[in-house]
Amino acid sequence: MRRFVMFSLLVSLMIVVPTMAVRAHDLSFTTSPEVLSTERVGTKPVPTLITWAQSGNADDGTVMVDHFEVVVEDDNNIEMGRVTVAADQFSVEINKTNLPELKVYERYHVYIVEVHTDATEYEGYDESFYTGVPKLENLRVKNKVSELDGTVSVTLKWRKPTALNGEYVTYEYKVALKKNASSLVKESSDFGDLNSTDITGLPHKKLRVKVRGTDTNYGTGEWSAWKTFSTPAAD
Repeated sequence: MRRFVMFSLLVSLMIVVPTMAVRAHDLSFTTSPEVLSTERVGTKPVPTLITWAQSGNADDGTVMVDHFEVVVEDDNNIEMGRVTVAADQFSVEINKTNLPELKVYERYHVYIVEVHTDATEYEGYDESFYTGVPKLENLRVKNKVSELDGTVSVTLKWRKPTALNGEYVTYEYKVALKKNASSLVKESSDFGDLNSTDITGLPHKKLRVKVRGTDTNYGTGEWSAWKTFSTPAAD
């Protein structure tokens, strides 16, 4: 639970909004600016759009807003940085440019400080947001085996990003024809603390494959680059 700062009343209720959730502004919190939504922008892991509403007192003119400060803390409540925003602006993208210390596959907390023209402040409750699963690199296709049923099995391997060490993530993959990425041959997924997965039932053809990580809280990662490979010739 977070405090309201100078000249504001302490409130005992803490409201948590999941990433990509949106809620209506509650004017009963007259001295509290509220985070309304946190939504990851695009396919990259870090950029997150934060939107908020000013306090009820600012809405009715009891106080005049000079500017807002968007404050981001890590999961240990250590401040990562803050972004200053004009009084008439109610959203900002948090990214590696304005907060260079942000990491992939992390949970953060964000709250709004409403700074008034008389130098008083109202501080809102913190809300959680998650940066995404990192992109997987160095894709390789190993152990190509012709099976007795006329298909091919292979092992798909990738370099696991440090952020995913010890983490259980769903890894999705797609296999397509080498000459036509839209001609899907197979798609499936595997779950675990993995840097490889076995793929079965492939044809004796030149193919391409890509993979990405996805997680319930941290969202869907960016697809890796396609990796082309050839399976053994049919007997």
